[in-house]
Amino acid sequence: MKIIRIATLGVVLALAAGCKATIEPKTITLDTNREGRTFVFKKLDGVGTDVVTVSSVKQAVAKHIKAHAGYGHCRSSMFGGNCSRKSTADIKKYWGSSVVPVKNEYQITYYNGEKISGGGDYRTTVKVSLPFLINETDEAITVKLHPASSAQVTPMRDALFMEISPLVTGDKLKGYLSDVMVKGVPVINGHVYKEGEFNVEFDPESVKTNYVREFSGIKFSDAKNGTIASSYFDLYKGHKEIGAKVQIYLYRGHSKVEYSVKYPVSASGDGSVDYDSGVLLNEVATRLEKVAKS
Repeated sequence: MKIIRIATLGVVLALAAGCKATIEPKTITLDTNREGRTFVFKKLDGVGTDVVTVSSVKQAVAKHIKAHAGYGHCRSSMFGGNCSRKSTADIKKYWGSSVVPVKNEYQITYYNGEKISGGGDYRTTVKVSLPFLINETDEAITVKLHPASSAQVTPMRDALFMEISPLVTGDKLKGYLSDVMVKGVPVINGHVYKEGEFNVEFDPESVKTNYVREFSGIKFSDAKNGTIASSYFDLYKGHKEIGAKVQIYLYRGHSKVEYSVKYPVSASGDGSVDYDSGVLLNEVATRLEKVAKS
């Protein structure tokens, strides 16, 4: 009986060792005849100078690639989310993609794996690199995105020594990479800000009353850190939502108002912008002062 048990154990260990043998990585050749794509982001002037930068351009293009290269809805990995599920009480299957700019390439990683409760993470990956070049002038930042020539598949076995299949290969992979080059445009979304202060010849309660009368729904908080009252509220002009903050102080028997305003702006990779050089900021600041003094 002891001899049989030893023999059986030997067979199991031999099979396990065979299953655990490394699976060789492989390379997928992609279509190198496809044209690259150029994105042009116009710089913003005035209060918008910090919106379009090399860093924000890189991130915008990375988000564009993520959105069009497949599995853009996967916002989490092995820890849970809409691209994972429990296959048993102890095993969580997960899948998705990530896009990271590294030097002069965007590295796309498609992953398909299993996370074992208490330890153990097994994932098969498909990695694709999209080379890019950035050129900056006084007027704009241009990104030239080149197609990938190949994809690298690194297979992995799960805890039971079964091979985990790649998340995407073949025509499906080529279709996703084609979408990156033909669909949509990357967009940089940011905010512009303005802050300042002015004096009012009324007492703080009168200033509060003026704001409440002008802006429906506005509410003031109680005195804090030297302020008599403060409020955050939104104003609207067309499709623009302007965030405003006013703080009212007692100052030499009258009032001092400190304010800040902000609203969203954008710059698209097709050269278009949604920005007015700060005109709206000045308009809102003027209105806040006019209402306080009315």
